Amino acid sequence: MLADGGEAIADLAVRSPRWFRPGAQSRRNELEGTVNALKAFRAGATRYDKRAFVFHGTVTVAAIRLWIRQ
Repeated sequence: MLADGGEAIADLAVRSPRWFRPGAQSRRNELEGTVNALKAFRAGATRYDKRAFVFHGTVTVAAIRLWIRQ
């Protein structure tokens, strides 16, 4: 004990958290960036299309435009 004049030893194990996986984090960041880029297209972000297949077409066209720009 410190009161007895002994030394204090810190036993802190340096470990990364189990839930953190670098590969998964990289894919998550890539997906988030892609979704944010798709949201930049106004028709896709606001979803003016009433039918799902029309919305799917709008998102597909936006994705193709992003793919061509790269």
